[in-house]
Amino acid sequence: MKIELPQSVTNAQAETLRVFDRIEKLDLAIKENAAKLAQAKADLEAITSERCSLEAERAIEFDDKLAAALERKIVAATKRIADQAEQLEGLERLNGALWAKARENDGAVIAAKTQLKAVLEDFARQAAKQLASEMREALIPFVQVVNQAMAVDSALGTTPIWRAVYETRIEDPSNPALPLIGRERINNADGTFAELTQAWRTDAQAMEAFEALKEPNELLSKFAGLQSVDQRLAVKVPYVKRGYEVRGFDRSTPVEDAPQSLVGRLS
Repeated sequence: MKIELPQSVTNAQAETLRVFDRIEKLDLAIKENAAKLAQAKADLEAITSERCSLEAERAIEFDDKLAAALERKIVAATKRIADQAEQLEGLERLNGALWAKARENDGAVIAAKTQLKAVLEDFARQAAKQLASEMREALIPFVQVVNQAMAVDSALGTTPIWRAVYETRIEDPSNPALPLIGRERINNADGTFAELTQAWRTDAQAMEAFEALKEPNELLSKFAGLQSVDQRLAVKVPYVKRGYEVRGFDRSTPVEDAPQSLVGRLS
């Protein structure tokens, strides 16, 4: 499966990048404007203080020439105060506009997050279905090996092979609750399951292995209970102990044919 992002994901990604870019720009603009606003307020206070000082000097100055000079300075200061107040007003308007844009963008951030999450979850569901399908295809040769393993196990009786198959688990990306292979079952993806302990019987190669092993395994069973030649062919023979004849076992030579030297040693 070649992973290709759908247009919905690409669009959501682009929108997310856009709102994050606006966050950075708006935050910087608000900080810079706040610094300008603080400086403008300080400048206005300084100019206002300067005019008050000039007005106080004018009030106590009786020299006409000096009074006229102070009057001109007061007029200039008043003009500067008006200009500074206008600048401050503009900065305050800009501050309000920037905060409004930033809050508006916060709403766009939430919307972008919601959209990106939704399209990615949808993509994940679709990808999981496709991956599960491709995994089932890829598992076909593996299941064939499992079938042969179970055939060998069935022919020879329970072996470590059975445990290896029993403990095999391969998850389904689209539905973790139902693995593709797990606990001796294979998921057929249609609501049914095949028991791996039986499914091998429909596999020609597995059955071939099973049939080939039947005869040697049956031969192996013939060894059960097989006695040694001494046990199989032992005959009952009498033997004599101190003048008495006693019936015994495990003697291959009749007592009458046994060497005389053996008679006294059989006690």
